[in-house]
Amino acid sequence: MPSERGAATLKAAAQGIHHLFLSSLASKVLTFAANVAVVRYTSPEQQGFKLQLELIAMSVLFFGREAFRVAALRMDMSEAVPVEEIGSALRHTMNVGALSALFTAALLAGVWFVGLPMLMQRSQEWQHAAAELQLPGAFCLFLVGAFLETLCEPLYMTMQGMALNKLRSYSEAAALFVRSLAPIVLIQLGFPPLLAFGWSWVLYGTVMTGTLYFYFSVQGCRVGVIPATSALAVRRDDGVLMPAKVSSCLLQLQLESSMRLVLQEAEKVVLSSVAPLAEQGVFQVVSHLGGMLCRLLFRFIEESSLAIWSKLVSIGALEESQRVLVVLLRFLCLLGFIFCAFGPAYSHSLLFILYGTKWTATDGPEVLAAYCLYLSLMGINGSSEAFNRAAATDAHLQRLWKVQCVFSCVSVALSVLSTTQLGLGLVGLVWSSSVVMCLRTAFCLHYARSFLPSFRVRDCIPAPSVVAATAGAFVATKASQRQFFPRESNDVKAMAMHIAVGAVIFLAYLGVVYKAERRLFGEMRSVLRGEAAAKPKNA
Repeated sequence: MPSERGAATLKAAAQGIHHLFLSSLASKVLTFAANVAVVRYTSPEQQGFKLQLELIAMSVLFFGREAFRVAALRMDMSEAVPVEEIGSALRHTMNVGALSALFTAALLAGVWFVGLPMLMQRSQEWQHAAAELQLPGAFCLFLVGAFLETLCEPLYMTMQGMALNKLRSYSEAAALFVRSLAPIVLIQLGFPPLLAFGWSWVLYGTVMTGTLYFYFSVQGCRVGVIPATSALAVRRDDGVLMPAKVSSCLLQLQLESSMRLVLQEAEKVVLSSVAPLAEQGVFQVVSHLGGMLCRLLFRFIEESSLAIWSKLVSIGALEESQRVLVVLLRFLCLLGFIFCAFGPAYSHSLLFILYGTKWTATDGPEVLAAYCLYLSLMGINGSSEAFNRAAATDAHLQRLWKVQCVFSCVSVALSVLSTTQLGLGLVGLVWSSSVVMCLRTAFCLHYARSFLPSFRVRDCIPAPSVVAATAGAFVATKASQRQFFPRESNDVKAMAMHIAVGAVIFLAYLGVVYKAERRLFGEMRSVLRGEAAAKPKNA
């Protein structure tokens, strides 16, 4: 029966997720600690150049592999699938990965020859700063690191499709460990900061690719041993490279991913075009700080749920799909409420503790306060879009691409308007991104309602008592900030008093949340364990 197979698929897809989360937690905390140390050794201008280099490298990687990864997930290789079907799915998955690697490598080659001259065609003052900070060498290192990471794409997709979560957690943790520590060590050895950042990308790609090739060379694959050394070779199985259901949606997935890339990076593109390097550096530091939870938890939930939904939807397990969707969205709403309640009042304190007065004297505290709402929306939108990508038909993917085009234009227009015409600066940039994020989430939830007839958005909203407690906590913490640690203050004792008041409010808030949402935590735990849905309590 679909429900029984859905429970089995959910359990198979969820196996090892806790290992992935724990390793992700450790690696991201280490990354965050290393980033704090690095920021103290760099200037806002250097952080501004780093933003542009990361934007180029990450955009190429996302454009070259995201659609292929989503398409590959539609081939089920879990234990719920008959063993004779897994070998064919494995070969098709590696074909998709090889095509993704070749496509991304071609994009990197194009950026290599076109991107650097474009970067250097700025004002003479900008060119002088770029030459002094050794931007050309750093640009080349970032692209080399991205290329090395691309080489492991066939094995990465195989690992993801076979739900080898332990392997993924260990390989990513090792690569992030090296990339986190490398800049600190290299700067201490006398390397210019931008070159240190570039070499950290090279080391990340080397460790990630080397780990996967070593594992698959030694262990092989569960069904049929495909040599890791031939991972980039495209092989035909029964005369086809990949199933028709994958090839038919690949173009639409690529178009949708392209629009999503524009939506995700629109504010950075506008910022790098019109803002001074110092403001770009402030945004870089705040986005890294504000996005720590996004990279730590939201991205983990999004990727894990995408893998689960892709498998559940492929076998028609709509009941389990809806259950996972409701539980995740309600949990993410709850996390977003915590950000909105406590983030704005403690953004100044956090920057003061981590980076000192050099960064609190900038627009950083105000930008970080606005970023709290954006983070809340980002978590909800990430999982809702993951469900759309997993469940979308070809017709919906075409409609989604058109809507994403509209949202992309709105995002760029709002970003330009807020920064150049309204004079809202970095805060306006964050607010414009939040508006677009709301529109994207609304569209995704609308499709979820049409795909899952019994799905209700109000089931994803926490209890009214939690909503009231969130509003009360926001008012109380802002009052504490005005009383003890206002924007212009740098008094450590006053900040300690402000934090103590916030801790008391937070404990009271947690009490309300636990009383109202106790069942949610149990449901979340069962989803992560891959357990079948519990029967609802009688009214």
